[in-house]
Amino acid sequence: MKHFLIQTVGDRVKHDFSFALLEAIEYQNWYFQETLYEASFADIESMSFFDLRNLVPVGSLEFVGEYLRSFYQNMPSPLNIPEQLQTFEFLRRNVGFCNEKTIPFPSFVKSATKYKAFTNIVEKTSKPAPPDKYFWSEIVDFQSEWRAFVWNNRLVGLQYYLGDFTLFPDVIQIKK
Repeated sequence: MKHFLIQTVGDRVKHDFSFALLEAIEYQNWYFQETLYEASFADIESMSFFDLRNLVPVGSLEFVGEYLRSFYQNMPSPLNIPEQLQTFEFLRRNVGFCNEKTIPFPSFVKSATKYKAFTNIVEKTSKPAPPDKYFWSEIVDFQSEWRAFVWNNRLVGLQYYLGDFTLFPDVIQIKK
């Protein structure tokens, strides 16, 4: 049985993806007429009261980060875009890694070593980036953002995230 630890804030579930997960748990348990999935609830401070070995944390970056620090004693480096997808075919833009001295101008850069650290559009006249390894991208004007949910190499859901919800993504490309 899979057991999820869902983040609460002020004793309430806050994140849209947590609500979607709760609906999925309810449906799966109903459909298979057995308890395949369970959920418990905690805020960052009460997480330590749980046996974390068999739980899947669901919540903010800070919540999942605290789980990783508590259970694994470290926080993995960010995986901005999986390496297999870092091609023009999938991204329709150029991306790569650089340091503060090799940033291609102009570009969007974000830390490749720390979560929610430095992010900026960098031009020759910009304030220099602090020393770090960066992930860079050509500047793109995103009109719509969607989340894709993949389970066992199958696309199982798409959810609108930001921008114009009427601009639906290319599902054939996503499945590829």
